[in-house]
Amino acid sequence: MNNTTKLSIVLGLLFLVLLVRYIAQKDEAIIPSPVDTETILLAEIEKLPLQKRIGQLMIFGFASTVSDVHIKRLIEEYGVGGVNLLKRNVEDAVQMHDLTAFLQAVTRKTGLPPLFIAVDQEGGTVVRFPFLKQLTAQRDIK
Repeated sequence: MNNTTKLSIVLGLLFLVLLVRYIAQKDEAIIPSPVDTETILLAEIEKLPLQKRIGQLMIFGFASTVSDVHIKRLIEEYGVGGVNLLKRNVEDAVQMHDLTAFLQAVTRKTGLPPLFIAVDQEGGTVVRFPFLKQLTAQRDIK
C-alpha cells in the first residue's frame, strides 16, 4: 500500500470521527447506539454536496496570523476539513485562540463538522508555541 493510499484512509477515518462528534454535539444528546450512529452518519454525509465531501478530506494552510478571504472561501465554498498552522500563523496564545475560534465559527455557520486544526509543532528545535509552559518533544511521547 503506497503512502497516498494510507493518507487517504487516515483522512477518511478522521472525517468519520469528526462527523460523529459533530452530530453528537449538534443534538446535544447521548451518542446513540452504533446502529443509530451509522444511520445518522450516512444521512449527514449524503446531505453534503460531493464537492464538500471531498473538501472534508483536505487540510490547507494560509499565509497570515488572521483568517484571510482565501481560507474562509475554502471552508465556505469547498467544505475544507482542516487547516495546518505554521510559524507564519502564530503570534501568541490570545491570537491563536481568536484565530481558531473564528475559523470554527465559520465552519459551524457553514453547517460542517468541526474543523480539524493541525500544527507544525515537532518539539526539539521546531517550536511554534513558545508561549506554552510545557513542551514535550515528539520523540518523548510514548
